[in-house]
Amino acid sequence: MKCDGRISCEKFDDECSEFCDNPPGFCSYVSWFEENVLDAPDICNGIEDCYGAEDEMFCHRHKFYCENNSTMHIPLEKKCDLITYCDNQSDELFCGNNTYVCEVCDGNEDCASGVDECQNCTVGVFSNDDAMISSKPLIPFLWLISSCAVVGNLLVIVLSTKNLLKFKKSSRMEINQNVLVWNLAIADLLVGIYTTAISIQNIRLSRNRYCLEDQRWRSSAQCSALGILLLIGSEQSVFALCIITAFRMKAVLNPMAKSRVRFICMWMAIAWISSIILATAPTAISARDYFTETIWYSQNTLATTIRREDVPKFTKRLLIMLNDSSVTYNSYGWTLLENLISKLNPTYKPDRRFGFYSSHGVCLPRLFPDPSNDAAWGYSLLFILVNFLAFIYIFFGYLLIYVKATRSNALASSTASSTRAASMQKKVTRIVVTDFLCWMPVCLMALLQLFGIHIPTEVYVPVGTILIPINSALNPFLYSGVPVWISRRLKPARRFFNFRTKSVSEGTIATQELRLSERNTTR
Repeated sequence: MKCDGRISCEKFDDECSEFCDNPPGFCSYVSWFEENVLDAPDICNGIEDCYGAEDEMFCHRHKFYCENNSTMHIPLEKKCDLITYCDNQSDELFCGNNTYVCEVCDGNEDCASGVDECQNCTVGVFSNDDAMISSKPLIPFLWLISSCAVVGNLLVIVLSTKNLLKFKKSSRMEINQNVLVWNLAIADLLVGIYTTAISIQNIRLSRNRYCLEDQRWRSSAQCSALGILLLIGSEQSVFALCIITAFRMKAVLNPMAKSRVRFICMWMAIAWISSIILATAPTAISARDYFTETIWYSQNTLATTIRREDVPKFTKRLLIMLNDSSVTYNSYGWTLLENLISKLNPTYKPDRRFGFYSSHGVCLPRLFPDPSNDAAWGYSLLFILVNFLAFIYIFFGYLLIYVKATRSNALASSTASSTRAASMQKKVTRIVVTDFLCWMPVCLMALLQLFGIHIPTEVYVPVGTILIPINSALNPFLYSGVPVWISRRLKPARRFFNFRTKSVSEGTIATQELRLSERNTTR
């Protein structure tokens, strides 16, 4: 339509002609737009294409401007539609019956239905407003990994415990091996428990709209506990694999040397203690200034949600209000800010904290160090370096084992030795390849992020739900006697199947021979 404030013609003739009584202000720039090859759809579309934003000026008809003196705007019909488009949520403020008393996405359910917290407020690549895990194909995969990790590692624990109880009939080598595998299975079981718990929480929290539970869940002690459980299990698994590698290297390179059970137990205890300290440190009260990213107050007139980048601003404001000049800029932090708010009003206490395990609804730790946005990036880097060095150690360790075993079997030059060499080659290859596929992508992506190469946040999905848990699901089949145990249990079934197959085959042959003989008799 002509003269309705909306551009339909490429030459702007419908809005900037002499037939329009009150042409929009942007018509004065028509000649400039044509010279700079700016198409009609680029005018008044809410995106600044020109320096100075001339293409977005004077677009008041049928437009809502997000801020005063701003060129950012939306179509008028999108105002007060319960969906936020403006960065400051101004398109959903002062909307009559739909007016929000406070800002949307601030953690306060101002409306009875909580719709003000379901305006694309959910944080993280795993979740959306409706579900904690938004990817439907990912959910059955998580259940599959959880089942394999829990059942497989429980089976390893039971078998290893039974073998350890028969220590009088076992050699020292067998006892050592069972102790190592038992510890590895405990660590991998923790990862399996984590994935199972996350799968259950996804069902529970997504029963209604997840956006109503997102902030409450991510800041809860239960979410932090699951993140700690995952980190303890995954790091202890890495440490246990290093100790197993060292034990096997010693057994192959120096067969006459004896490894005491007490010595192995001591190293395992050190590994467990180190894993627990590394995983629980981010939740320590003394470490809040370093790991906390956001705090939330339920009844604070000063601010509801305070982010790390806002700490200096609020601290300065409170120091002025309290007339306190004894604090220097270098000492600004969460502890000081919370103390100042408490001085202002003792009833103001943080209700929620978002830290190292609160970035995602699945409670993953922050794996990729990002110095520009994450104050605790150094701690993330520590984990990445530990896992990277561990893989390098495991890789070269098994390479030495393979070379030594191959040379020894070559000297023996027997059929049995050749079979053992082939078996050793397959086993070492499986161990190294699975460790490489599970950990090296995580390490490499984290190091690339550290060196300034942006890694999309969507990468967290395969890293958190596939690469880390799947290693714990595969370890029972790589390091224990579970495959042999399963094979033995299935042996009667295989015999029965082979017997039935053989009987059917023999019966078929007999029938064919009988028919052939009848034909010959008839002739």
